[in-house]
Amino acid sequence: NALTWNHNGEAVKAFKINGNATGSNIFDLNLWESSSAGTWYNWSLVNGVFQELVGAEPNCQGLGVNHKNEENRVIIYPNPVTNILTIVVAPALVGECFSLVDHLGKVVRKGNLNMLNNEVLTQGIESGIYTVFIGSLLAQKIIVN
Repeated sequence: NALTWNHNGEAVKAFKINGNATGSNIFDLNLWESSSAGTWYNWSLVNGVFQELVGAEPNCQGLGVNHKNEENRVIIYPNPVTNILTIVVAPALVGECFSLVDHLGKVVRKGNLNMLNNEVLTQGIESGIYTVFIGSLLAQKIIVN
């Protein structure tokens, strides 16, 4: 049987940027919602045949912490951090747990966000890039010095 991976013609969303001689066309993942340097495509397989159709920007509502939604607002600073990381959350997120995870997926700090303004000690954590999760949602990458 030939592979079919369709999901209504949108099995994979891809953003194609045409290259140029200077390499000036880039795709900044932090600004993906406002990028105009390329074209969105929908990729799928039907009976083993690859299909590529021009698509629309993906709708990522509900993935991760939506910084535009005030009830889920999270502010994390300073970045980079040396001793104390501050996590400020909206009232709806008070009581959620947080975790600080290294590049191997190891949780190096965790706790509860019991207030609007929370402090996390980073002393003793090895220097590197870490991911802060609020509950199971990605909030931000940080650098620990």
